[in-house]
Formats: sequence, C-alpha cells, structure tokens
Amino acid sequence: MSEIPQAQYVADTTSRYNQQYSQVDYNSGYIQPAPQPVIYQTVGYENYEQDEKNALLLLLLGLISMIPLVICFIKYRNSPSEKARRFAKIAMALMIISIFLLVAAIVANIVVFILTGAH
Repeated sequence: MSEIPQAQYVADTTSRYNQQYSQVDYNSGYIQPAPQPVIYQTVGYENYEQDEKNALLLLLLGLISMIPLVICFIKYRNSPSEKARRFAKIAMALMIISIFLLVAAIVANIVVFILTGAH
C-alpha cells in the first residue's frame, strides 16, 4: 500500500506575473500561501524634475502667502530629489522668519499702544 505524501506542491494560478506554488498539507487541510513577487518601481529623471519645478513654484508663491510654504515643506521634505528637499528646507526657514517677524510686529504694536496711552 502506498503512503499518502505529507506535502505536495500545486500550481497557484492567481498570480499574473509568474506561476507560483503553494505547499498543501493533506493531513491538516492547510494551504500555505505562496511568496508574492516583489515589484520595485523606479522613479525616472522627469519625476525629479517635476518635483523640483513644483517645489520652486510653491516656494515663490510662499513669498505672497504662508500657506504655499507649509504645503511645500510638507510635500517635498522627503522627496527623492535633492533640489526639492533643499527648497522644502528654505520654505521652512522662510516660515520661521515670517512667524518671528509677525510676532515681533504684534509685540511692537502692543508696546507702542501702551506707551502712547491711546484709548
């Protein structure tokens, strides 16, 4: 009498990239999942260039309003492009300088208001 094999490999047809195999244990009925293929996506040079252009545009718009500076920093601080990351750091520096100048102007107005005694 032949013995029932403990495990047998059967084809898994769900993978569209290449044929994978799953291990089937006939005693427990458990099917071990097949390893999935790892797919790496490369970012082309044109994507770096687009990141750089968008970061620069947001940085220039940030000279008018602070909102584009915030968007530039959040979106491009971890960009694969060195220039885009540099623009994000410049945006952060401009935000800090703008906030400092805004607070200084408010404090100066309060001090002038108190010293002049205007009511």
